[in-house]
Amino acid sequence: MSKCTIIEMGGVKNGYFTRNHFIQAKELKNNLTNYDGDIYSTIYKYDSTDLNTANFIAPLYLDLDIDDIEHNFIKIKQDLLLVMRRLKTLFSLSDKDIELYFSGSKGFHILISHNIFGFKPSRDINKQYKKIAVDLKTYTINQSVDTKIYDNKRLFRVPNTINHKTGLYKVPITYEKVKSINTYNELKAYASSQKPMMPRIYKYNEKARIAFDELIEKIDAEEKAKVNTKLAKEYIQRKELLPCVQYILNHGAAKGNRNNSTVALANSLFQVGKDYNEVLEIVTYWNATKNEDPLDESEIRTTVQSAYNNAKANRYYGCTMFKDLDVCVKNCPIHRK
Repeated sequence: MSKCTIIEMGGVKNGYFTRNHFIQAKELKNNLTNYDGDIYSTIYKYDSTDLNTANFIAPLYLDLDIDDIEHNFIKIKQDLLLVMRRLKTLFSLSDKDIELYFSGSKGFHILISHNIFGFKPSRDINKQYKKIAVDLKTYTINQSVDTKIYDNKRLFRVPNTINHKTGLYKVPITYEKVKSINTYNELKAYASSQKPMMPRIYKYNEKARIAFDELIEKIDAEEKAKVNTKLAKEYIQRKELLPCVQYILNHGAAKGNRNNSTVALANSLFQVGKDYNEVLEIVTYWNATKNEDPLDESEIRTTVQSAYNNAKANRYYGCTMFKDLDVCVKNCPIHRK
């Protein structure tokens, strides 16, 4: 398997946001001057620039955000400390195993190197990470863990670059420093300048990997128990779309999930007996009329073809996929929350 060394950059240039600038990860610092505004890079590293087929790897990442952080700083600090304690206990980690950043805006980023868990590049590590994030959110009081950031093209602000809206930097911060800060003004003062990045080496932690695998197994078992598979099959036999699929068809793709929503919708249409031309027509019209930022027509054709190939191989999507897309219809008779 090829090594994952490629990242995608994005940022503001000449007053406009742009992305799709692929570089070697080690060249990140040399490319910061290409932007005159906010600067981002993918949290993932890839083994090719075709992100629809590339394998990828990333640290386990979490984003804790809260609205009006100036007045709600104590609330997000409370959640952050709870999550940090949970991570250290669950995965047998120390403070030095966890990278912590103030995001420069509404909260904090937490990163745990994939080397600690011994993960290899794959096509679905983001889905595993989302399950962990959803579980960790249940341990918080103010529900500040963002669980909608686990698409495989996710951009994060580059450390020690400035957020031009707030005038603050995304900066590394220690767990002890967070505990000592009691007001947002203190945090602002800390993030008003760049901070040194300490080099770290992360070694495999067998206890962390075992705990991760056991937690995923537990989450999957609990999720499976919530799904009425018999009723889901009855929907398909009646050639009726699942409630979550119908929701996507009516409302469009959620922000950040256009590609995954498109392939899931197309796959579901094949599942209820639509032929290729019907699906292409439905999805093309849906993309043009329901999505705020429609995909290119060529990408729609490629995605529908991919869904068609999956359907021919009897590979279909169900509740797990649509839950990953954050499309879970209230009072759905199939999925019991």
